[in-house]
Amino acid sequence: MFSGSLKSIKNVSLPSSKIYTIYDLAVFRKETQIPNYISARHKRIIDKKTKEILQNVDGIIAISSTTKNDILQFYDFPENKIRVIPLAQNQILDSSKKEIDLKSHKLEKNGYLLFVGQISIRKNILNLLKAFSLSGLHNDLKLVLAGMEGRGIEKIKEAVLESGLQEQVELLNYIPDETLPSLYENSSGFVFPTYYEGFGIPILEAMINRTPVMIGNIGAAPETAGGFGTEVSPFSVNEKSEGLKQLLETPKEQIESAFNYASKFNWQNNATETQKFYEKTLNRAE
Repeated sequence: MFSGSLKSIKNVSLPSSKIYTIYDLAVFRKETQIPNYISARHKRIIDKKTKEILQNVDGIIAISSTTKNDILQFYDFPENKIRVIPLAQNQILDSSKKEIDLKSHKLEKNGYLLFVGQISIRKNILNLLKAFSLSGLHNDLKLVLAGMEGRGIEKIKEAVLESGLQEQVELLNYIPDETLPSLYENSSGFVFPTYYEGFGIPILEAMINRTPVMIGNIGAAPETAGGFGTEVSPFSVNEKSEGLKQLLETPKEQIESAFNYASKFNWQNNATETQKFYEKTLNRAE
C-alpha cells in the first residue's frame, strides 16, 4: 500500500496499491481565480500530473464532499473509488492550553474579530479589510489577522495603511497551538470569508472554542460549518460588511450547537475511516 498526495507521489508505477489524497482543486475553479496568482503554465503542470496519477491509483481520499464533486467534475474517475474522509479540529488538551497575553498584542477581551490562516490575498483578506471598514465596526473592535505571511502580504499591508485602519488591524503572524484556543475564546467572532476552501480546519477550531463564525458561501466552508455559520459571498464587500454585524448577533444556542457539532470531528475518527478505506482498497486489488 502506498498513500500520498500530489507532491509526495513521485513514481506512479510503484508495484503496490496506491491511494491518492486530494485536498482541493481550487486552482481549476474559474470563480476563485485571482489575476496573476497562478500562471496558466502552472495549472497545466498540475493538471497533467493529476491525470497521470489518477490513471494509476486504486483509490482517492477527498477531504470533503465539495472536493469529491470537483474531482468528478474535472476528471474521469470512478465515483465508487472515492471516499470522503473529513479532516478534524486540532483540539488542544486543557492541560496544554496557555492564556494569550492580550495586552502585549494591544487587544482586549471581546474587543476584536479574528481571522486565522495564511495572511495571503488568496484568502480574500483585501475584501475583508474593505468590509471591516465599511461596517463601521472598527470604531469599537479591532481586526486580528493571525497566521504566517503569504503571497500578496505587501498589498495587504498597503491596503491597511490606505484605509487608515493601521491602529485597528493587528497582524500577529504565527500563534503557538497552545495559545490559539485563548485567542479564539477572547474574540467577538471568527471571520473566514475566503474565496474557496477544500475543508477549512480553522472553522472547526473556532466552533470548538465557542466562537461564532462568518464564512464564504462557496467551496467547502459551508459544508464544514454544518449550517452553523453566517454565510456571505466572498465577492460582495457589502454582504460581508452586513455579515460582520450579523456575526455579532449570533444566538448563544447556535454557538453551543456549533460546539457540539465540531466536537464530532476528531483525528481518531479520521484515522479509523482512513484505515477502513485502505483495507477496502487492498481487498479490491487482490
